[in-house]
Amino acid sequence: MVPSTLLGLVLFVALLAPGFAYVLRHERTTPNRPFSAFRESLRVVFASVLCLATVGLLYAGLRALAPTHTVNVRGLVRDPVGYARDHHVNLTWWSVAVLAAAILVGLLAADPRVVWRSRSIRRSRVLRWVTGSKDTDIETVSAWYAVMHMYDDEDPGPILVGVQMDDGSYIQGRVYTFNPAFEEKEDREILLSAPLSVTSKGGITTPLDAQFSVVSARHIVRLDVKHFHAGEDLEGHRVGPLDPSGDNAA
Repeated sequence: MVPSTLLGLVLFVALLAPGFAYVLRHERTTPNRPFSAFRESLRVVFASVLCLATVGLLYAGLRALAPTHTVNVRGLVRDPVGYARDHHVNLTWWSVAVLAAAILVGLLAADPRVVWRSRSIRRSRVLRWVTGSKDTDIETVSAWYAVMHMYDDEDPGPILVGVQMDDGSYIQGRVYTFNPAFEEKEDREILLSAPLSVTSKGGITTPLDAQFSVVSARHIVRLDVKHFHAGEDLEGHRVGPLDPSGDNAA
């Protein structure tokens, strides 16, 4: 139900801000299947409720430690108009602080490291027994995203990818970045960096004299992925940390 007053609209937007911040960052870091508008709305609402509840628990502890410097929630509930009139400055600052903290919690909850760690926890035997999850459950992320982030907890290094094209050629290079969209669309692509090589349909391998190569998913038949530890080059030799700019690429 849409609020009918300006104050109600402001409160409506403010209370949904933590969930909106969570969804925005989560969409930028983790791919998901497209959902209905109703489900997306519920996602924002539930994320906001959880973020505000988390901050509310922290505030309850702070209230117990410093009762004279925090808002008297009991007094506010009993006489909201009178309390707000007498303590409007204190109430305003604490409202802004609580809302900002809830938004920060939402942003932190959508951090890729937190998302990946929570997914690892969900795979634990105890939690899978409680929730009834199985190894055959449907994944909510694309296979591209899953295989590229498979070793995020093990000090990952460079990733070597071989791309089998529909014309029979084979392109090999180091992953620089990729589009993790779940659906196979023509704008989905993978960006490879040097060293690059192309193997023709006849089996002749030729080094590709380029720094980067953009490969469209429309023409990809298969991806072969090999992970390396940090400090290893693409041949398994120990080297220094790889520069994201590609200046010390093998």
